[in-house]
Amino acid sequence: MLDLQRTAGNGATASLLVPVQRKKNKKKGTGVAKYGTTPLTTRLEDMMRRGVLGVAGAPPTLDRDQLFMLQGVANVETGGKDNAVYTRDNMYVSLGFKQVTLGWGSLYEIIKAAPAAFAKHGIVLGSGTYSLKAGKMPAIEGAPDPVALKTPPWTDRFFDAGAEDEVVSAMVAYTLKELGRMERRFAKDSPGKSNPWMKDPTARAWLLETMNNRPAYSYAAAKGTLRRTSGQDLTREAFLAVLESEILAAYEAHDERHKGEHIIGKIPRTVPSGGATAAPAAPAPRPATAAAAAAKGTDLVGKAATVLPAGRAASGGSAVMAALGATGLVPAALRLLVAFGYSDPNALTNVAFWAAHPELFGTKLQPSQPNFAQLSAEWMRLSDGLVRTAHAAPTPASSSASPKASTTAPTTQPAPGTKPAAAIAAESPPPQVAGAAHAGSGDKYFAQGVGRYRDVIDTGEKAGQFRVWLHGSSGANVCNMTSLTMGLVSMAGEDEVRTRMIGLLRSQGMHAGAQVQVGGDFVDLATALEDPRTSAGIRTLDLVTAVAIGRGGSYKSVTEAGTIARVARDAGISTKAKVATGRTRFTDPAVRSRAAQMLADGTRVIVGTVNHYVYLTEVRDDGVVVHDPAGARVTAGLKGHLFVHAGKGAAIAAEFLRMDATRQATAVRRVTTNSAAAAVVNGLPAIAALDKKDQAAAVKQLAKDHPEHVETGRSNFYATSEFADNDLRLRVTLSTT
Repeated sequence: MLDLQRTAGNGATASLLVPVQRKKNKKKGTGVAKYGTTPLTTRLEDMMRRGVLGVAGAPPTLDRDQLFMLQGVANVETGGKDNAVYTRDNMYVSLGFKQVTLGWGSLYEIIKAAPAAFAKHGIVLGSGTYSLKAGKMPAIEGAPDPVALKTPPWTDRFFDAGAEDEVVSAMVAYTLKELGRMERRFAKDSPGKSNPWMKDPTARAWLLETMNNRPAYSYAAAKGTLRRTSGQDLTREAFLAVLESEILAAYEAHDERHKGEHIIGKIPRTVPSGGATAAPAAPAPRPATAAAAAAKGTDLVGKAATVLPAGRAASGGSAVMAALGATGLVPAALRLLVAFGYSDPNALTNVAFWAAHPELFGTKLQPSQPNFAQLSAEWMRLSDGLVRTAHAAPTPASSSASPKASTTAPTTQPAPGTKPAAAIAAESPPPQVAGAAHAGSGDKYFAQGVGRYRDVIDTGEKAGQFRVWLHGSSGANVCNMTSLTMGLVSMAGEDEVRTRMIGLLRSQGMHAGAQVQVGGDFVDLATALEDPRTSAGIRTLDLVTAVAIGRGGSYKSVTEAGTIARVARDAGISTKAKVATGRTRFTDPAVRSRAAQMLADGTRVIVGTVNHYVYLTEVRDDGVVVHDPAGARVTAGLKGHLFVHAGKGAAIAAEFLRMDATRQATAVRRVTTNSAAAAVVNGLPAIAALDKKDQAAAVKQLAKDHPEHVETGRSNFYATSEFADNDLRLRVTLSTT
């Protein structure tokens, strides 16, 4: 600069600075950039607690790996926040933690998944069209030119819509769908190649965000990584180093290395510890190729077998492992082993792995054996899942001490179980219970015991008298309507279900003398519907029950599968609801496969058990998970203690301790997929083994540790070996296609 100044004079300096100054002061493109203030993980955990996540195709709960991956995307796209609107580029509008765009059409997917949430803020797809990078796409009503969407009031409308629970759920569903599509492409691009660390949450998050930014780079990085690591016994850090180098190389090949470094830098290698949904602070164990080399865990067989119920004793390691797997008691066995002081994660993982594959008991995995990659990946999932949960679960201080379980379950609002009306609290509010822990298609759990519908006999000598439900309350009889309510709410949201039911009652009428309980008082249903001060207090379950009975139905009509399907169709929520026919028993693997596919496709499934209806949420290789409206069922038949009902810790303990050992073992197994209930029930067998004095002291301590109301029927596990006795079968399917 000094040489130029000497040659051309001071004027040259000013003229040379002009372009520099212009570049520095260059105006940003038209539009806004507005970000939320809540970390995505905090928002999603709150939504899970409130039971509002599982709509618009999203699962009602997310495991720690899913939370980590989604947070990783948000770290890069929105600084980690749950919502953002950005309109300063040629995409017109980018929305949410994933920044789906109008330009490439992904925002349309979210709008179509949650139309009511967008319409609430004036965003509706109209009849016009835009010419976008995605092609001809529908225009937003009221904005014939997409440029208008880049400024207020449209940006405010989109931001407010992006903050809606249903929109966040839709974005979660869309992101997880993208993950599945991405991994299927990886398998197609690299046939025969695999590495179990490809399922590591950090690896998945890196690749998912790379695909979100530059899909071609993600596919190239995955292909290169698999080429270099397939079949190799690598540590986690060694694998991530290879993947990082491939991602950066893909970006560097296009002179964009800084973008790859941004992704790697924003998505950490380790998830902060804390809670059931948090990833470990330490690296995950190595695959079974090394861990099982010394057959660690064979010495634990005898201790693990003690959780087996009477009549299921087995001799020999492989037989014990097979029995544990068949009865669904692997989680209980692992917790018992931890309680006895066995802490080696490799040994415990081997126990869980051998329970799933008893034919491999005592052996180590070898790269040369068939399905090595899949088996190794399964071993690691068990280590990160069941084994880590067993270590985190509350355990007795010793084999003879009174158990004192820590209060780990979130508090839920009260929702009484199946009891006569006189025993139900008078001021019980409308049910607002947290969602399922391992559900595939459900979202909000409902307990049938909150049912308070009643009406009068309208003909004959007893006309004008109240009809009497079994046990004196509708709550003891509406497992059918409760399962239907769960399905409809998962499809449309509770507000929409209430609106549709109220509309049907007004248009089709209701039974003579129909009454519902609002607060502590029964009120005339028709009158309550007309007064906003009372209509909001009517339980959603009672509205559904009232529609099912209609003007002339009997109390028995709610028990019919055809009634369930009819109400769903009449409401216009599940237009293709139908009663299942043909092969329906879950003992048939083809039926289980069909049910799993229905859940994956978004169909809601109501399942029958002995004289009972439940709501299917997950189909697994070892069994199924259901929401049981009545509680955790411990008896397949209809005699004796049938359920461990919902309640506080002391009430659950009292009911459990009155049961025989077989029912107690069933209760432990049934709640393995319900963390809140398991936190109470898992300690009860040890309490049952104490003498009366110590038992009373232990129950007293349990009551202090678990003062919250626990829904024992949420996310109940049935092992495949239980299907026949419990007569699990398809009853009603709810879909729109």
